[in-house]
Amino acid sequence: DSVYFQATKFFFDEKNQQLFSVRSGGATDVVIKRPHHTNVITYRLKDRGPVISIKLSPNMSVLSVQRSNKRVEFLNVTNLELEYSQPVRGKNSVILGFVWTSNTKVVYITDLGIEIYSISQDK
Repeated sequence: DSVYFQATKFFFDEKNQQLFSVRSGGATDVVIKRPHHTNVITYRLKDRGPVISIKLSPNMSVLSVQRSNKRVEFLNVTNLELEYSQPVRGKNSVILGFVWTSNTKVVYITDLGIEIYSISQDK
């Protein structure tokens, strides 16, 4: 779920206990905080439209960004230029959400079922 406050959108990843603050406008600034941790992680991404959902892989090496109901973008956090996207398999399927189940596996929850993908940090 997300909440708008001015130009900032907030997301909470329940699995990894991370709060994402996403601000758009020319570039997309992402700030990630965790309860009981003082570390703050920040990224600046190319602004490619509104963010529907955003999460980090459990080992915090891949940033996943959903901007449409048809695909999720994956970015290597050590080099944000290394990016790729994984579309939903079904031509008429819609991504309702996604969950990281391990450092290399992500599950799309679609209107027609679930889809499991292997994700590589090095892609």
